[in-house]
Amino acid sequence: MARAVDRVRLGGCLVFVPPVDGRWRERLGAFARSLPSPPTVIVGVDGKLAEPKRSLLARLLVAAPAVPPSSRLLELCQVLRMQGLRVVVLHRSSGVELDEPMLRRL
Repeated sequence: MARAVDRVRLGGCLVFVPPVDGRWRERLGAFARSLPSPPTVIVGVDGKLAEPKRSLLARLLVAAPAVPPSSRLLELCQVLRMQGLRVVVLHRSSGVELDEPMLRRL
C-alpha cells in the first residue's frame, strides 16, 4: 500500500504493530528509513489493565490475559525507539495509552 503513495506525503505516518517482535520489525525499519520523517508506531495490546484480586484457585484456573510479558514489550519498545521511532503503546479495547510504569505493572 505504501508503495502507491508518494514518500513525501508519508511524513506524518502512523504504523500499527503487534506487541511481539517478529520479522515485521526489519520491514518497518526499512520503510521508516525511506520516509522524510520517522513514523509514529502504535503498539496495540489486549487483556485486562488491572487484575482484580482473586483467590489462588481462581488464578490457577483462569487463563492469563493476552498481554505479553512486560519485559518483552518494554524491550520491543526500546528497540523501536533506538531506531528513531516514536512509540505509543495503546490498550486496544479502552484506548488508554500505557506509559512505562503501567507496562511494568501488567
